[in-house]
Amino acid sequence: MIPKSSVDRYNYGQSYKIKLIFLYTLLTKRVGHAMMLIAHCSFFFAALQFVAITRYYASLRLAKKKEQCTLNIIQLRILG
Repeated sequence: MIPKSSVDRYNYGQSYKIKLIFLYTLLTKRVGHAMMLIAHCSFFFAALQFVAITRYYASLRLAKKKEQCTLNIIQLRILG
């Protein structure tokens, strides 16, 4: 037998609240996935910037003149 108190607690508004909780959980997961995508992209661009700057300084060290470097000033400004 179902206790009377549990029958009294269930009403039409409770199913609406359950739907809201489900939608909130779904939205939270989507926001989490979007933030992970942003974090991965920013990590990728930071690694790319590190590689470009390291490559520039390596070529600067090996070049006899500054004009012989593989990356110019405009490319460096775009990268970072």
